Amino acid sequence: MKTISFEFVTSRAVPFYHQTLVALVNQGAPHVELRAQIREPESTPGQGEADHWCYQLLASGQQSHLEAFADELAAKFPLSCFLLDAKVKALTQEDIDSLSESDSVGNEARCDDADYEYSLPFCGHCFPRLGDNQSPEFGLVTLSCPHCHGEQQLPAGAPTLDELKQLAASLIADGSLALDGKTYQLSGYTAASSLLFTNPNTLSSHLAVSDADVLALSSIEKPRLRLLPTSEHPRLKAPSYRVRFAQSRVELLLCELLRVKGIEWLYVNKDNATDICAVDGRWQVISESGARTLRLSNPPLHHPPLHNQASAAGYQAHTHKGTIRLTPTGFASVKSPALLALRGQLQATDKRLAHHASLYLGGKGALEIATVDGNGKEEIFFTQTPLPENGYEIYRLLMESPQRQVLEKFKSLFPQECLCMLDLILSPTAERGNLQGIWALGACILGLGLNKEKPSVEYLADALVAEAQKFRGQSAPRIDYPLIRGEAVRSFNWCKTLGTLMSFRLAGDTDAPKLAFAMMDSLADYLANWIEHLDLNVGVKQVYLSGSELANPVLAKRIWLRLGKNFPLLTAPELDLDGSIFALGSLYTETPRRFGALGREAHSVKD
Repeated sequence: MKTISFEFVTSRAVPFYHQTLVALVNQGAPHVELRAQIREPESTPGQGEADHWCYQLLASGQQSHLEAFADELAAKFPLSCFLLDAKVKALTQEDIDSLSESDSVGNEARCDDADYEYSLPFCGHCFPRLGDNQSPEFGLVTLSCPHCHGEQQLPAGAPTLDELKQLAASLIADGSLALDGKTYQLSGYTAASSLLFTNPNTLSSHLAVSDADVLALSSIEKPRLRLLPTSEHPRLKAPSYRVRFAQSRVELLLCELLRVKGIEWLYVNKDNATDICAVDGRWQVISESGARTLRLSNPPLHHPPLHNQASAAGYQAHTHKGTIRLTPTGFASVKSPALLALRGQLQATDKRLAHHASLYLGGKGALEIATVDGNGKEEIFFTQTPLPENGYEIYRLLMESPQRQVLEKFKSLFPQECLCMLDLILSPTAERGNLQGIWALGACILGLGLNKEKPSVEYLADALVAEAQKFRGQSAPRIDYPLIRGEAVRSFNWCKTLGTLMSFRLAGDTDAPKLAFAMMDSLADYLANWIEHLDLNVGVKQVYLSGSELANPVLAKRIWLRLGKNFPLLTAPELDLDGSIFALGSLYTETPRRFGALGREAHSVKD
């Protein structure tokens, strides 16, 4: 008799893994005794980071029976993008005795409805049967699957194969199709569109994609990734695309019907896909697209939520019977995001608020740095100053600044770039106050918007990031981000930043990828210097990062290389980077919020 441990280690909870473990133990296996454990993240004093989730199955039996069971198990645990490691090892009797009985699950195991009544739309068992046009069961959308139970996800009145053939023909003829609340188009890409590939095997022919990207796109979460088109692609002309594969059985069949007609991709509008990005080698959700439930530690390690319900950044959080339910309510900007994010991250890992710095890189709020000292005193050190609402006001302020002479020379030599800047219209909710506006202005100065009529801020910012990703050098010029003291908090002088970039172009530097990279590399250096300065006063032991700008691979990597040399850089993988994390933090925020040490109101529970 041998005992083998099968462990699936993940960065966040994977409901399907939990459900699969319980089902395996309840159903049993021939000639094999099964026992399961689910170890949740824990935080201990002095530990740099919370533990990962671990879904463990212990199988005891004869060698031949265990080998047969291992083959079956591999098919039952499909890939999650949050899977960090899969381990198989033989256990000694001492290992078996040391396992905690309190964590095991069996026939008596209970699963919360909100978390673990979970099915996948399709899996590796039913996909080739219903999704392959050569299969005799092709198009049987209601096909029952004992592994993923995908038939349970079908909406009432789901179209049959014949109806889907008609819908595909209509899409080909008209170029557009409304289905299940989404709009599918053969052309007309916008920044909000998803690029849905009908044949995943052709992905690398059109986009710069890694093996890790393909695995993530193929995972059970069916997420969406930002990817760059291949160089000089004849049809994909945007700087980057938000790419995904089919997410439902209906969509899977529609893609197969279009694939055989020679259509390799289509655009999806009104999409509700989950965007993820790689942060320090693991995938994290940028903003939750649906509701989630988190468990509170029992008892709480430090203190329970201060409120039963709170809202922030377009999400609502409410507590119920030892859980916190996070629900999206719509887009909204957020005030003082660094402190809110830090509270959410620390509560998710059950840590005490002390000797921390929070670097919020921007997205729904402004770039911001906040600290908490050893006594729990909070301070906002830096908040990015909002830009004017349009290019004309930006131009006027540049002319009134010490950068006037540089701007006049730049205008005479690069008139089209100046016109691109003048045409900018910035969103009042986010683009004026976050890095997207700075990146867009940088793209105008580098001439990245000249191939498109009146490009949006989002397009230009994306173009700058894509250009920076092309840089293959080891060093770049230094772009200035001088620190200034505003009415309440510190910021950086964006006029000087733009003036420095113009100066390099006036000096004859035509290497756009290098200068785009320099903007991000220099900002990372400045951020690191500021936090190192704060460490002298606060005693920073850890730096928590958040914000959707972490999806910028160039900036994120430079921050990890520069700031990560001196501080542990952490995120909370159980949470998103720029969304529900603020609602969670609001549950632990006193209200009303009083004015802090720097004389500004940090935030309130309600946006």
